[in-house]
Amino acid sequence: MIEQQMEDRLRAWFAEEVGRVEAPPPLVAAVDRVPSTVAVPRLGWRGLFPLSRPLVLIVLTALTMIALIGSLVVGGALREQQRLPAVLPQPVATEETSPTPRQGPTAAVSDAPSPPIPTAEASPATVGEGPVLTWTKLVLDEASLELPDETTFGRSVTRVAWVGQRFVLIDQGAAAVSTSIDGLTWDPEEPDSPIRDYYAPMLRESIATWQHELVGWGPTQSSIVLARPPEEPARSDFEGKVGAFGIGSAGVVVRVHSTLDFDAYITSLMGPGWVESMDTFSYEGGILRITTDDDRVLEIDWADHGFQPGDLADRGFGWHSPDGDRWTPIRRFPPNVSDIVGVRDGFIASGEEMWHSADGLKWRRIGPLGAGPLLPWMGDVLMSVEAGRFDLWTSDGPRQLPMNADIAARSMDSTGTIGAGPLGIVSLRAVDHTVLYSPDGVEWSIAAMPDAMAEEVSGRPFGTVAVGGSSVVVLLWREATPEHYVPSLWLGTVEP
Repeated sequence: MIEQQMEDRLRAWFAEEVGRVEAPPPLVAAVDRVPSTVAVPRLGWRGLFPLSRPLVLIVLTALTMIALIGSLVVGGALREQQRLPAVLPQPVATEETSPTPRQGPTAAVSDAPSPPIPTAEASPATVGEGPVLTWTKLVLDEASLELPDETTFGRSVTRVAWVGQRFVLIDQGAAAVSTSIDGLTWDPEEPDSPIRDYYAPMLRESIATWQHELVGWGPTQSSIVLARPPEEPARSDFEGKVGAFGIGSAGVVVRVHSTLDFDAYITSLMGPGWVESMDTFSYEGGILRITTDDDRVLEIDWADHGFQPGDLADRGFGWHSPDGDRWTPIRRFPPNVSDIVGVRDGFIASGEEMWHSADGLKWRRIGPLGAGPLLPWMGDVLMSVEAGRFDLWTSDGPRQLPMNADIAARSMDSTGTIGAGPLGIVSLRAVDHTVLYSPDGVEWSIAAMPDAMAEEVSGRPFGTVAVGGSSVVVLLWREATPEHYVPSLWLGTVEP
């Protein structure tokens, strides 16, 4: 090929692939210093051939642009690799753990474009590459679930939970406790069965579980009931109302409210209206100091008035027990604790900040306060936060789930709820009738509910999502008449 033909072809390729690009001035100056011809080392059979300065300029400019484009691609890939989320810890293995769930992630998240998230206006059947749950409505015998009539609407409690290696369903209308391994076949427990010990605590407003143990309490109650069959249940009474409770590997921790009406007491000392006109509020070294913008000042030794730090603005008191029978006051309990969860290495609590304790007695800060409620999952704590992501809290602090790179988590709001267990994470939404499912925090899918299931949601918050070892049981409340609802059970299983 003669020099002119080579130059013409190279110019055509350069214009098509790169476009019109001026060579950098330093490169032009360097080429000007090149002799009009240059000998090129032998390249196979072609031998030596001369290249003119214009052709050299084109060749060098092309090579420069190719190297620049390649560096940008490689650099972008390296930066993308640095943003990959951390790998999740492996699940806790205990003797009473249900069938082995799918393990946590061991590989990086794909860089493929994220699929769209379904909306209420246009929800596709399925998005995401993960497995999908299929749903079947359960029809239980009246010995297990007695559907209310117009005279009993709202007067009985129905609740389902995954406890140990089984689902436990209690129904106050039928005075029944039923259990199931797979969520499909249910067996009513006989009156003398130790499993019936779950009945009383599950009637309470709130419950917490750890392996085969279950605790029930309520914000208007000053006692807790701990069921631990086949052992006898334990009941503990406290001076104040129970605000939060956690049960885990290190025993149980309870937050109790103060019995002092703090606002009324300070009003007796400072007079009415001090809250509205308060200027400063401090508590240091046991001294409470309050000033108002109308020149009132209160400065008192809090202990001299017969009170403890937990009485101050109802910061609360903490109690720990290794077994639910023997209790020890926690001397430096975090203030204003609203939620406690037992984890594989102690407890995690949320209050003004996030806290961890290995033994329930000594607490340390592990991060700023998150925005969502705490949900136990695989020995750690799952949180759906307002920023639209799932965080997994451990004793080392928070980590984002790898699935966050592809999908924004849907918060636990008034239109749905989240359950988590050995089979994974399940989030149901009433507002758009969709189900988010992830077996491990990496793979995920969002699928539309069956029409029959969506009709029973009726826009009301879900009662319970219980996630077991091989299936999910969901308690819905179907609207029968205004302000009257009937329980409905649905079974979710993973498609093969």
